[in-house]
Amino acid sequence: MPATSPGRRHCLRLVAIAILALRLIWSSTTIQLDEAHSSSIISLPLDAFLSSGRTRTVVPEVGGPFQHIPGVVVASKIHGDLSSVREVTQMVCLFTRAYNKRTLYDIVVFHTLPIPDKEREVLIRVAAPANITLVQDAMSLQEQVDAMDVNERQYLLDRCRVNATAGENITWHHTCCEEGYNICSDLSYAWQSEFRSYFLWRQTILRPYRTMLWMDSDAFATRPWEQDPIQIFIKNGLVLLFDSFPKGAIVKAPGRSLERKIRAAYGKPLCVVKLVGGTLESQIPQNTSDDCGWIHIDLVHGFLHITDLNFYRSKVNLEWSRILVSPHRFLRQWDDQVAVTVPPAVLAPHRAWDMRANGINLSVSHNWREDGKKKLFPRGFVKYFRANAEASFPDAFEKCYDVVTEAG
Repeated sequence: MPATSPGRRHCLRLVAIAILALRLIWSSTTIQLDEAHSSSIISLPLDAFLSSGRTRTVVPEVGGPFQHIPGVVVASKIHGDLSSVREVTQMVCLFTRAYNKRTLYDIVVFHTLPIPDKEREVLIRVAAPANITLVQDAMSLQEQVDAMDVNERQYLLDRCRVNATAGENITWHHTCCEEGYNICSDLSYAWQSEFRSYFLWRQTILRPYRTMLWMDSDAFATRPWEQDPIQIFIKNGLVLLFDSFPKGAIVKAPGRSLERKIRAAYGKPLCVVKLVGGTLESQIPQNTSDDCGWIHIDLVHGFLHITDLNFYRSKVNLEWSRILVSPHRFLRQWDDQVAVTVPPAVLAPHRAWDMRANGINLSVSHNWREDGKKKLFPRGFVKYFRANAEASFPDAFEKCYDVVTEAG
């Protein structure tokens, strides 16, 4: 072997020192983040999230490693009526057979109405061997309304068309409208939106966890997962990993209202959000005192995503969620899609990835579309499952057949 020249040896030493330094920097960041694992409000400055982002790495190969990582939780929220309980039971069973039987992450299901013992037992059975915890809302609807001041209470009753003077009580089934928003919805749906936009990030039961995989109750796995999205999320230092984009957009007059909220939270406006090269890309004026000339904020689809809880529980992002849902309670317009999209779009867009654009294909059905895109056939999840699962998802066909009852 020919001798290495002194100049070449010097260059090799410099390269080795640089690689070692980078490894030490990343190791130090990881240790710091882990130490903040159990805090509800991150103790690190937000710069820790903004400066330690990395460029995309190669997605792990199909088939592994599917190892349990401490500090991960799976969460969902339902109203608690019998249909929604059956729906979340179906979701949990399919998710367990597709993925969680290998990783055994804790599952937390938030609910508004009480869940009967029989249905609770079924949920526990289909989640096994993982732990599942059911958390009911701390306050009933009437208790929340009673806690409002007189003006706020009257505003809610007016937009839900409740005739309180005639003795009518507000219920979750009242249809409520909002000024400047053309969609009226059940109060129960508005509460889901408010919970996921604001209250979710403040839940005591989530404090010990650092990473949250959110799945809507009607997000149904259609086959075993061949890639581990949690491993990919953590390996690449992400703050958000989402299964579908875009799902709606904020433009025109609502965009101006949102622009004011974003400026109040972050001290600068956000004009455009889109997907470029598999990550979010944002347009923010160089002079942050300028207003947006054009507003078009595409939104992350909310049915399946992974979030860094410490990022969303940082002081600036908790303040953002408070401003978003203000000044009134039970608003449908400022939902979880807005709440989840804006923080990384403003602070760390390149640490927010689209799954499919980065080669991650989980094939989860939502509203009869696989990963929010490809239509399922036959339409209706029960029909699809019975026609396909025996061949493509045999473990679920055996273990979940009796609980797959909801079309989605």
